[in-house]
Amino acid sequence: MSKPLVLHVRSATGYGGGPEKTILNSPRFLDPLGYDAACAYLHHPGDEKELLRRAEEAAAPFISVPDRGRLDWRPVKRLVDICRQKKVAIWHSHDYKTDLIGLLVRRFWKMKLVTTVHGWVSQTRMTPLYYRLNKFTLPFYDGVICVSEDLYAECQKAGVSPDRCHLIHNAIDIQQFLPTTDIESKKKQTRRPVRSLYHRFSWETCPRKEPRIACRSSRCAYQSRLSHHFASSRRRAKPPRTRKTHRETGP
Repeated sequence: MSKPLVLHVRSATGYGGGPEKTILNSPRFLDPLGYDAACAYLHHPGDEKELLRRAEEAAAPFISVPDRGRLDWRPVKRLVDICRQKKVAIWHSHDYKTDLIGLLVRRFWKMKLVTTVHGWVSQTRMTPLYYRLNKFTLPFYDGVICVSEDLYAECQKAGVSPDRCHLIHNAIDIQQFLPTTDIESKKKQTRRPVRSLYHRFSWETCPRKEPRIACRSSRCAYQSRLSHHFASSRRRAKPPRTRKTHRETGP
């Protein structure tokens, strides 16, 4: 008898973002629990190389779903076909767009619907509208997973019944993210004082997020009279934006 298949579905561009470290690592943890899993990503045509590379590193089955924008309905048909072919048992979406698509796909293929709410952050003039639509869809899901207490409360305010709403904090595989070199030795190599804080903000992790948290932690260290150093590694972000944010949030 084949194992039930969980299809993780997400819309992302470029390198993706923070949720990928959970989504792409899920298949290897679900297998011992008796589930098969695959990751279907909606993306701009030709923009899947970075996501595919991250999926290969995590040994996660990757399904490409080209998406040409809001008026393109082909991803819905493609996902219906995928669910039928793979006999998907559980649809696990990870953003407002795939939450809505999940409701549409279930009309053509019966399955359980689960979503993880990673957070609502207004980035464009349209996202507030999308997030209001998202909150409307959540009560129709069989399970809603929230990664923080504030999201847990917000989802219940949106009408998700308590028996379907679950709080599971963000988790990181610490073995995967252990430093490869000794921290004190690294400070000596970079000629930094051993008794100092060293902030390194990585744009590769999520290039869409502003470095305000890193800048504020640097400011707190300064106010506490701790010796500290600030650096930014980037892939796409423009250096002036980082410098501007640092001027606004700290000395």
